[in-house]
Amino acid sequence: MLNEQMVRCFLTVANTESFTKAAEEMFLTQQAVSKHIKRLEDELGTELFKRSTRSIELTEMGERFYQMFLKWSVEYEGLMQNIDEKGNYIRIGMINRMNSGKIPIIANEFKRAHKDCKISFVHNDAIDLNKKLLDREIDLMVTYDSFLPRDKGLKVKKIGTTSLLLALSQNHEKAKGEFKPADMEGEAFLVCINKGESKSHAMKTAVEARKRFGLGEGEIRLFGEIDEVNMMTELGEGFSFCSEANLFATNPFINTYKLPQETVIVACWQEKNNNGMLREFVKKIEQQMEGISLKD
Repeated sequence: MLNEQMVRCFLTVANTESFTKAAEEMFLTQQAVSKHIKRLEDELGTELFKRSTRSIELTEMGERFYQMFLKWSVEYEGLMQNIDEKGNYIRIGMINRMNSGKIPIIANEFKRAHKDCKISFVHNDAIDLNKKLLDREIDLMVTYDSFLPRDKGLKVKKIGTTSLLLALSQNHEKAKGEFKPADMEGEAFLVCINKGESKSHAMKTAVEARKRFGLGEGEIRLFGEIDEVNMMTELGEGFSFCSEANLFATNPFINTYKLPQETVIVACWQEKNNNGMLREFVKKIEQQMEGISLKD
């Protein structure tokens, strides 16, 4: 059965003439894009692209379907805008494990003033939230500035800053006394591989971080899930990084040490989103969160 994701993958591949670029734009893996195109071709019963080692191009039927789906995309966008204008809801996306700070307080105050407005929260990782925002599955996203998709027609509002922390178990022998970065010499650095990131890139980034913060040389252990990193940190198997706005920073069994790096926290939304309630909610954020960090 055809679905919106298949169509959007097809249009993006056709526009970029590249599976790799389409994957980057849609915050998907290249394999996922290829699977969506294959499923669409199976559903339509025809090949949509001519593929070679150096380029891809639309087949004759692919060109005809491109024109049809492009028209559908424009009409769909217009319909969604109409729904937004008449909507009485706000869907807010938050980074996993981020301290929600003032956002729920603002949401509760907003609901008291707009009793018919429904506000829902979605928690996910950065890549999935970016995709949900671009696909109009959420109206507003609260995230770190470094995670923002660039040049995507987004409006961005700075709502605070957060520091980068080094986390170490309270039971770790080096958690006693005054912390010095050089004390981490020889200690294992526990790192989570971000979604869509290669092991080699994660390793390179970790090596650079040890050098940048003067943490000395030592083993770097890569994990597929952040919960594994947190658990191993708590068990004293090494040190890890987290944001001061991350709920792990409040773990009573962890000591945290501030590193000389800050990250901006932002609220962002699609400029073309005509949801009237969203516009009012953004005004509320601007009134109450100017210069306030989520960690406050």
